[in-house]
Amino acid sequence: MEVSENIKINFEERLNNLLNTRDITVYLECLLALREKYLIVAAVKDTLGSNIPEKAFNILHEIGFTQITSVLHKMYVGVCGKGSVIADIAGERPDDVVAFDGNFDGVGLSVSSKSWSKGNIGDILINGVNYSVNLRGLNLVVFDCEKSMVIDSVVYDSYVVKNTFYRRRVELDDKFFEEHFYVPEKYKTLWKDPYSIKYFSNRKLGCKTINNGIVLPNKTINGTLFGGVCDENFNYISGHETFIPDSEYLTRHISGGYKVPENEIDIIDETVIYGGTLMGHLGHLLIECFADRVWWLCENTGSNLKLAITSIWDNGSIRFPLEILNLFGIPEERIIVCKKPTKFKSIIVPEQSQYMRTSYIPYDYTKEFVEVYKTIRNTLKPYPRKKIYFTKTKTRKSNIIGEDWFIEYYKNKGFEIINPEDHSMREKAEFLFDADEFVTQFGSNSHYALFCKPSVKLTLLSRLNNNAVSIQALLNEAAGITDFYCVDVSGNFLHKDMAHGISLMYVTDDFKKFVKKVYNEEINITPEESLKQVLFEYLESFPEYYSNNIAGFKSIKNQKMLTILQNMSEVFLGKEFDTSKLDLTTNEDVLNNRVKHLSAELDRSKKRIIELENSDIYKAAKLIEATNTKLEKQIAELGEEMHNMRDLQTRVDELSVKNAELERSLLNAEYDAKQQKKDYELLLEKAKEQNELAFLEKTELQGKIDKYEMSSSWRITKPMRAIVNFFGRLFGKSK
Repeated sequence: MEVSENIKINFEERLNNLLNTRDITVYLECLLALREKYLIVAAVKDTLGSNIPEKAFNILHEIGFTQITSVLHKMYVGVCGKGSVIADIAGERPDDVVAFDGNFDGVGLSVSSKSWSKGNIGDILINGVNYSVNLRGLNLVVFDCEKSMVIDSVVYDSYVVKNTFYRRRVELDDKFFEEHFYVPEKYKTLWKDPYSIKYFSNRKLGCKTINNGIVLPNKTINGTLFGGVCDENFNYISGHETFIPDSEYLTRHISGGYKVPENEIDIIDETVIYGGTLMGHLGHLLIECFADRVWWLCENTGSNLKLAITSIWDNGSIRFPLEILNLFGIPEERIIVCKKPTKFKSIIVPEQSQYMRTSYIPYDYTKEFVEVYKTIRNTLKPYPRKKIYFTKTKTRKSNIIGEDWFIEYYKNKGFEIINPEDHSMREKAEFLFDADEFVTQFGSNSHYALFCKPSVKLTLLSRLNNNAVSIQALLNEAAGITDFYCVDVSGNFLHKDMAHGISLMYVTDDFKKFVKKVYNEEINITPEESLKQVLFEYLESFPEYYSNNIAGFKSIKNQKMLTILQNMSEVFLGKEFDTSKLDLTTNEDVLNNRVKHLSAELDRSKKRIIELENSDIYKAAKLIEATNTKLEKQIAELGEEMHNMRDLQTRVDELSVKNAELERSLLNAEYDAKQQKKDYELLLEKAKEQNELAFLEKTELQGKIDKYEMSSSWRITKPMRAIVNFFGRLFGKSK
């Protein structure tokens, strides 16, 4: 293979990694390797954040962005053209606005970096078109000057502890949003942002096998949700991760496991697959939990292992989880619903294939997530009707007003009107499997788009113009749908909430524009006439609904009259409510302003503290303080030693007194010993003298005895003494 071919393969590999990775360090490594080929433009929006990996930070400097910093709200703009640094600009102080305007290789550039307090912008305009993702953090655009096209556009936010990395769908340009999004002008950015982003991730999914693992049912302890899989020692392994904060209405982020007594654990001697938490709410079941774990079965098609699942919203029915699992190919006899802690021989725990983040902004999905729905699609049969409208008239019928007009309109256009509640999961999926057009409202019904073919024309009617339902952006991308329309038909002037309240639908100007553009038709009814048809029913239903819905009432009890007036002005007058002549100040506003003022003072104090901490005087003072602390410690140690020495001296004095007493006793004892020695010596002398006298006496006596035994008397009496001794022994009178 020639060297040039090696270079080409290496280049293509780097480019492929660049376009698919969600790891900032890997991304920057690829960018560094490709910097000689492309124009690279960087702009920080609001702040970069301080949680960026050190290696990634160093690579940014290698690319040529040496002035970029993680200091809070320190703005930055950088331009690197085919290896040459064109701009490397950072604000002198936090919140300073930074900008660059110029040209490179025939390409016009206009780059802006502003903090939240100064406009909150991270614009990267190339030849007049803004290609920046324009979210908080480091926005990067990679541009091919020779082909005059954007290669990639990403944003990395390290302000949060769990860093985020998003990639823009550059194929969805401003023209696309102009032709496909029909929402009020004031909300267009809110709608455009989540649908501008790619959510696909090429992260490799892992899988753990836990011997003697335990599946814990989800339960709330002190307001926090626990459950999932743990090992036999109750060490937490995995649970349902959504990154949605706990609240009164949504409590779905599992925070860990919990311990239970052995006698409360069921034991099943089988190996199972952990299927995760499958909710009874169909919309959430589709988007955030069903496909998260069962992807393992797509890669292990021959497996007959059972699936162990838990539930969060457990109302005694698991109809929807069982129904969709059956559609996927898992019969009910292979499903174990763990309603109490259950220990298995072993548990296979696949990693989640999709994650959601706070505020319903989806984070990512993998190819395994898509594969689950492809597997289902392969089992479906096409439905003969190609235009499908899913209605919500049987879903909370009492709180949706005005949909009848839209049902009639689409019925006249040849759409089949379907109530999803009347059909099985398989039937609903087959209605959409080969549909050419699918129209429905945002919500659970719109999530069924996962079963549609990529070429479907998807029209989503919005009941809330200030809620983009951004999870739908992930689902559209996962399904490969690019011909989709978002159309506002909402008229909720009393309350706007996705979960609670009365939804008012009517023929808005945006809907009329949509029909004119897409179907080239004029709608005869005016927005005013459409409102009049449904207004009384809406006002009638509103108090009735909230008087019977405690949770719903909680969501509106603090609503301000000003908000209602602003909503009414938008709906009935088609313009924003004029507050220029009104005094809008309330006691609450005064308190809020006071809080803001104090917060600002606190921020300034914190900044001043940071400035002081970075000053030479402070550093010298810290050094002196450290020295003083060290000296104080040494003085304290010396004081303690002196105290100990005083105690020791007192003990020595006491011992000296006792020693003197002992010395006196010893002298007395010594004197006594000397006296006793003298007495002993005298006694010894006397004993010697007596011993000598006794010896002399003994010698004299022995002489007499010897003389007697030699005498004739001794010899004559000797036989007689022998006879006497014999008779004495004989009669026991002698020894």
